[in-house]
Amino acid sequence: MDEIMDNNGARDFLCKWPSLNNRGLSAAIWDIIPYTVIWILWRTMNTIVFDNRVFALDEVVRRIKCTLWNWLDIIGRKVDVKENKSIAVLFDDWEEVVRDNW
Repeated sequence: MDEIMDNNGARDFLCKWPSLNNRGLSAAIWDIIPYTVIWILWRTMNTIVFDNRVFALDEVVRRIKCTLWNWLDIIGRKVDVKENKSIAVLFDDWEEVVRDNW
């Protein structure tokens, strides 16, 4: 993880993002997590700067998970990675989903 965090900006961060040997939903989520995090942090920064809001970590995490779920529909996979699951799996079983332990 140190290698990922030791970077020179978003491009370097994205290039160093590791691949995992996951499958299905876990693999799809892992592939788009860095983009989602950058997007949500950018939008959060804008609301702090321009709308005078305060940073709330729980809200940022919720927005990341919701955005991930929505983006799964547009990433262009040949199969439905959601497999009839609901967004609740991201909130209730986050670690299991990302680790592909289910």
